[in-house]
Amino acid sequence: MIHKYFIIILICIKPLLLFSQPEIKAVFTKKAPAIDGFVTEDDWKNGAVINDFYQREPKTGEPITEKTEFLFLFDQNNIYIGIRCYDDPRGITAKELARDVSLGEDDRVQVIFDTFLDGRSGYWFQIGPRGSIGDALINENGKDFNKSWDGIWDGKARITDHGWEAEMIIPFKTIAFKINVTFNPDGTWTYEEDTVLQIQGQSDLFHHTDKNILTKIAEPTPNPLALKN
Repeated sequence: MIHKYFIIILICIKPLLLFSQPEIKAVFTKKAPAIDGFVTEDDWKNGAVINDFYQREPKTGEPITEKTEFLFLFDQNNIYIGIRCYDDPRGITAKELARDVSLGEDDRVQVIFDTFLDGRSGYWFQIGPRGSIGDALINENGKDFNKSWDGIWDGKARITDHGWEAEMIIPFKTIAFKINVTFNPDGTWTYEEDTVLQIQGQSDLFHHTDKNILTKIAEPTPNPLALKN
C-alpha cells in the first residue's frame, strides 16, 4: 500500500497528502550525524521535530493514520534531515534503487526548500525506502519542474521493523544565496538577494534575484554560524 505525506519545506509520502505544523527552527549541532539511513544517533535527540500532520487527501483536515516525524539539524556547512515513517514493513512499497527515477509507485519522502519565500519556486529533493534519490528545481508555482538539475547532496534510507527511516545531508552551497542588507533611517531594512548556483554536470548557472523592504520587529539574536574573531 502506498502512502503519501506532504509538507512545504518538506514531505513524507504514502496517497495521503499532508499538511504540517507551520514553523520550526532547526537546531545547530557541533557533531554531524552519520548519514546511514538509521535515525538513531544521539545527535538526533536534539533535532527540531515536525510530527503534527493533517491530511489533505483523501480526508482533508483529519489527523494522519501513520505516525511520521521529520527532524532538522544544521552546522556551518550543511542542513541535515532525519525522517521516521512508522508503518507495517509488509505494507511498504519499495522497488526502485536508481537515482532520478520515478517513485510514483513507491513510498517516498519529498522535501521542498522555498529559499526565496515566494511560494512559487524552490529546491525539490526525494528519497525512497531503499535509498533511491532524486532532485529538481521548481519555478512558476510548479509549472516548471526541472528534473535535469542534479544538486550536490546525499541521502540514505532503510526499512526497519517499525517502518522505514531516511537521512539527508544538503550542503548550503547547493541552495546558496547572497543577501545585501541596508539599514534605513526610518527603521526599515532594504535587502537585495542574488542567487547563482553551479549545477553539477551543466555549464549554465541557475540565477535568481530579488529586492524588498523589511520592517524590524525584534532585536536580533546571536547567529551560531557567525565566525568568531
